[in-house]
Amino acid sequence: MVTENVRSAEKKKLDEAEKVLTKPLPHILAEMTEAIRMAIESATRAEEVAKAAKEASEANRKAAEEAAKAAEGAAQAATGAAEIAQTAAKSAEEAARKTDHDALVALNAATRATKAAEQASASTEKEVSKVSDVNK
Repeated sequence: MVTENVRSAEKKKLDEAEKVLTKPLPHILAEMTEAIRMAIESATRAEEVAKAAKEASEANRKAAEEAAKAAEGAAQAATGAAEIAQTAAKSAEEAARKTDHDALVALNAATRATKAAEQASASTEKEVSKVSDVNK
């Protein structure tokens, strides 16, 4: 069973290699270039989204700080109002923390996408070099 899987994998690799050899090199290079362009474009968009999320997080954090200050002023006015204001301040701070976390997650995703695009580019360059060497 294992030998069949290995043979099948080897045959699949040979089939892929034969398919590559039937396409003209400029066509292969154009496909690879387009794939790299799309990966870079996606990574760039992901970075922009992460930056926007981080900016929104900062604005929410500032709003939460202002809400907390306002809640403190209300707390001085009345004991009952103080309890409500403190609850509101905690909710705002919790929302700001969640937004900060979400922004970090988005930024990490954008960073991973950028790294993946760079790795794809490097891999493609190696493959192009191999194909070029084969065609020489």
